[in-house]
Amino acid sequence: MTRWHPRLRLVVDLLVLTYVFSLDLLDLYFKTQWIGPHDSFSFSAVGSQVLQREPLAASSTTAVRRSGWASFLETCERLFPIGDDFFLHVLAENCRFGPSIGNTSISVPRVIFASSMRVDSVAWAACRLLRGDRRPRVCRSSLVERFAARYNIAETPVLIQPASQGTWTTPAVHALEWDDDEQPWITAPGGAAEAEILELLRVIAESFPLGRVVCVEGFALEGPGHYVATLFGCGSPSRFESALAGVRAPMLARFLQNKAWMTSDRLSVWGLHFLMRENCISRFHVFDQATTATKTLALTLTHRTHINYSSSGPLYVLVIAIDLFVVTVNLLSTAELVATVPWARMRPGHPGLRSGRLVTSDYVGVLTRRMLRSPLFSVLTSASQLVSWTVVLVNSIVWTWTESRWGRVRAFLSTIRFWSLVLVALNSLWNVFVFLTERHAYIFVKRAYVSMFEVLVVSSSVAYVYRETLFAISGDKHALEGQRLADTQAFRGKIAYANAYPEGSEDTLLTPLAVAWTIYRPLVEIIAWSFTGSASIAVMRYLRHMARVCRPRRTHTPTSLIAAAPTALMWAHSGSIKRVGDGPQRIVLQTARGLTATAAPPRRYQRLPIEQILGVPLRARSLIRNWVAMDIEIDDEGRDTNTRRPNASPRGGSTLRVLQSATLVDHGVLVVDGSRLRGRRGFFGTIPTWTTRSAFADPQDRARHLTALR
Repeated sequence: MTRWHPRLRLVVDLLVLTYVFSLDLLDLYFKTQWIGPHDSFSFSAVGSQVLQREPLAASSTTAVRRSGWASFLETCERLFPIGDDFFLHVLAENCRFGPSIGNTSISVPRVIFASSMRVDSVAWAACRLLRGDRRPRVCRSSLVERFAARYNIAETPVLIQPASQGTWTTPAVHALEWDDDEQPWITAPGGAAEAEILELLRVIAESFPLGRVVCVEGFALEGPGHYVATLFGCGSPSRFESALAGVRAPMLARFLQNKAWMTSDRLSVWGLHFLMRENCISRFHVFDQATTATKTLALTLTHRTHINYSSSGPLYVLVIAIDLFVVTVNLLSTAELVATVPWARMRPGHPGLRSGRLVTSDYVGVLTRRMLRSPLFSVLTSASQLVSWTVVLVNSIVWTWTESRWGRVRAFLSTIRFWSLVLVALNSLWNVFVFLTERHAYIFVKRAYVSMFEVLVVSSSVAYVYRETLFAISGDKHALEGQRLADTQAFRGKIAYANAYPEGSEDTLLTPLAVAWTIYRPLVEIIAWSFTGSASIAVMRYLRHMARVCRPRRTHTPTSLIAAAPTALMWAHSGSIKRVGDGPQRIVLQTARGLTATAAPPRRYQRLPIEQILGVPLRARSLIRNWVAMDIEIDDEGRDTNTRRPNASPRGGSTLRVLQSATLVDHGVLVVDGSRLRGRRGFFGTIPTWTTRSAFADPQDRARHLTALR
């Protein structure tokens, strides 16, 4: 079993490597497919609410209100909330569609509305239904003309099939086809459909501010069953009036059925932007729980929202390009490392080289060496993750509203991608400490370390503890920008919620600091806590080691006490044995594990030859690694001094301290054919240009030093 132990550890390294690469590929797939440039409707959310028996009572009749919710009482006789004190659905009775003047209006007995539309979406769709010369001034405003560019959305009308013609969980979305010379949705001039649309646009044009206009989608209730949105309307915050449309102009639904909860999350840096657009499809299921005895209406409304996220913009393209580049080079670099590992082959014996079994054990930990210490890739990874952090806005919506457990898992796995920032921060700050005091840094890392997997576990744990804060980012940002509206004054004792149009949020060269801080403050906090937790692991290892060294070792193994004159001692420290010369009379325990002195000082720290050649303190910088050993000590025959048989006597002669292969690989150095240094893929400028095969003049000295390079 001992023979295969190093290879089993290599297999474990390979499994860890596969897991980390799976996170990378899943994150890339998440960014390009689930929230990529094409509509996918990859997520869904569902909620059920019960109809309340008491109608809503307006609490204010002032001209200017916080929202246009109360204005729907102008076109509907009564509004019944569907939900508790917080609601966004209503059952409206006897609603008027079309202008009140003339005989073109029509009344619908019962309509269910959801406040999930935006005023710019409704205005844009209404203008599309009018002939060019019949469009009012609002159709030429930036509210309408910049709609498609504002959300980067296609202007193609769509058809959403009712659930009875498809499935309840998957929407059937079909793009309508038409001849370029014919636009079948255009309303006839002077007709009832045009009057309905013009009345809706008039209310929108006369409303101020537009950010407080409440727009709704809904359907005419004809009993229990499945429904899709076919009716739409808007309520004014500045005037007590509203307008509803869709009865005489059914084509309005073709432009609005896939635009519920329209939202734009934009990150702008010096004119470059990363736009994430949210648009949804609403489907409704109505249950009537009324009994024959009560004969009262007892409705339960289930609102299923199919959520789509689409990303676009120069920053998005840059992030995807960086991620593809980093993942590709990581794969190539890992393949390069896998090719160097002696999985099943044994190197023949050679003077100055160790046995094949020990050569295999040298490569334990090599496969998990990421390109953390490559300055270029650290910068690229940090830039990509900082910009990609805005994806947490998507994750917060999915985590809060999705009904799928796998959807929540995907959202959480995407969120914990910040752990690479923790690695970069930990490594960068430690390098600063090494620069300030290299000797003390080496003394610490000689006895302590923190592994990459431990940083991942700590970061994931911190993210889970902070999940309530993390997944509230979207709500906080949208409230700050005015993309969501909660009106506590419209109706007595109720909070009316609605989607809202954020005025003044366009054409910004730089994201406002308040908005940026809302997004990135939780990231700063979880990085700080993850950094603290990871550093605490290293500190605890150091303290445990010091406590073990300072405590006299006791054993029940048969021993012989030697109390003799001054003698040569072997000092054991961190898994290596060094001859420290003659010392005063000591009591030494000779056990089955070799000679261990109770106390002896270590040699003074100095860089190894390979560290002097590269000009980098490789060991002092190796705080992040998989285990404590960074180097080993070998004798004149190239054998590890820690692998002596229990009863073997220590040999005379000098010893040589050599670096583990993982330490070299971690810093971007590979040894080819045992005699040539080469930089690892993804590292640039690691090997000085003057370092060649003849860097060591003396052949014997070169053999010993190249052994150290292994």
